[in-house]
Order: sequence, then C-alpha cells, then structure tokens
Amino acid sequence: MSMCEVTIIIPVYNDQLGLNKCLQAIDDQKGVDFSTVRSVVVDNGSQPHLVLPKGLKHSASLLRCETPGSYAARNFGVRHSSGDVLAFIDADCWPHENWLSEGLRFLNDAGYSAIIGGEVTFEPSGSPTGTEIYQLMMGFGQQRCITAMGFTATANLFVSRKLFELTGPFDETLYSCGDREWAWRAASHGIGVRYAGKSVAYTYPRRSLKGAIVQARRVAGGRCILKKMLHERGQVQVDMLNRKKGIRSKSASILNASGYSMSQRLSAFIAASLIRCAHDFERIRIILGSEPERR
Repeated sequence: MSMCEVTIIIPVYNDQLGLNKCLQAIDDQKGVDFSTVRSVVVDNGSQPHLVLPKGLKHSASLLRCETPGSYAARNFGVRHSSGDVLAFIDADCWPHENWLSEGLRFLNDAGYSAIIGGEVTFEPSGSPTGTEIYQLMMGFGQQRCITAMGFTATANLFVSRKLFELTGPFDETLYSCGDREWAWRAASHGIGVRYAGKSVAYTYPRRSLKGAIVQARRVAGGRCILKKMLHERGQVQVDMLNRKKGIRSKSASILNASGYSMSQRLSAFIAASLIRCAHDFERIRIILGSEPERR
C-alpha cells in the first residue's frame, strides 16, 4: 500500500463520551503507520465546547464549525485538512482495530477510483428496550445501501481527496440524506461505491423512543428535500427514495423474528409503529411547506 497521508474526519455535536471512545479506538488501529494518519474532529456547535482526550497516540486536531449540520461540519473538516485520503466516521461510532487498514486496502485495490463504504454494525446493550430491539431487527443496512442503492453512509466512508473534490462538497442544506445526494452526484461523474465488509465500525442503536422519533423525523425531512432536488435535476435515483419497506412487510418481519420473546417482539412492533407515524407526520409537514429542523 502506498504511503499516502490519511485524514479521518469526525463531526460531533454534544457527545464528548462518544468522541472519546471513537478516538481511543482509532488509537488502537492495527496495521497502519500513524505517522501518516491524522484525525480532524469538528465540533459542530456543542455546548459546552468539546475537548480532545489527553494521551492520544495519533495526531488529532479539534476545530469548531458553527454552521449547523453534520454535512457542514464534514466539509469544514475537509477544507482544513491536507490528507490524500479522507476517511469519514461519526463520533457515536467506534472502529474495529482493522477498520482503517481494511478500508485503505479496499481503496488501494480499487485504484483510488471508487468510493469505499465499510460495514456499520449495531452493538446491543445488556437490557434492550423495545426501540433498541426494533433497530437490531432491522439492522443498519449499510451493505444494502451500497449494493442496491448506490450510496454509503458517512458513518464509514473512504475516498481519495481527488475524487471528493471532483464530486464537490456535501450539500449543507440537508440535515439528513446528504450521503445519498453526494454519492449519487459522484455517480454522475462515473464514480462508483464499493462495499468493504471487513472494514467495520460499531455503533449503538437508539435506545429511547424519543431519540428514534427525532432520528425518523430528521430522515423524513431529508428524504423530502432530496426528492425535490432530484426531481429538479432529472436524476434517475429519485425512484430509489420510494423503495421503502412497507408497513405490513416490516410488521411481519418484526412479529415473526426469531431469537426474541413474544413480549420483546410486541414491544418492538409498538416502537416501530410509533416511529413510522412520526416519520409520516414529518413527511406531510414538509410537503405542506414547513422547513426541516436540525434536531
């Protein structure tokens, strides 16, 4: 593998503990030359201000971006970095010890001519709530996003700076679905997305119903705005935004899921139903002319 300089971009908002865990896991990476690796943490307006944990083994810097939204924070980090390769991970994720080496290997094997998306895996707690069980049943879906829909979540993304600059920055008007818009824009330049199953980042599923509803509303708003964008551009990917699993199919998957008790399945079903209602409510709110919120 060539000795390229790697910048890891980490946007973070009000999550000091998550940031600490993420940076520690980057410190524990195997098979990489840390003299060529630098983390750029972008505090996206947290209160109180975030700090870097002491004693990190790899080089890390902390920036502050006051423009709200994780995509604005990522763009800010890219502008204030110099790495030949950009690796994106979220502060509420922590990478497997081979995350970086495997992601770079896939990128190298692709001749730095593709976007690489690694796996994102939910890590369950010891006493899962109904909301958590529902999310565990559904999974993060990274492989399907890449192979069937042509985009990778920014929770685990590798790209050369050259391809990033060719595609252009993330759309900062989107608080959700900006990863889809960016990858589909890259596709218009002939840049594809490849799945790197051995480059793994872990994250916790939402435990609280409130947190899951906030997430669902944010995603619904992002999908509505992105759909309008794609219609205006005449992009074919607009059809992919309609490929959402039906409530009947999802309900059957939950109620028939193996490995869970009946009470757990019912709890997950109730959570799923409420989350779906929140998603649909937000979609209608945006269609009627309201603006999406950061949340």
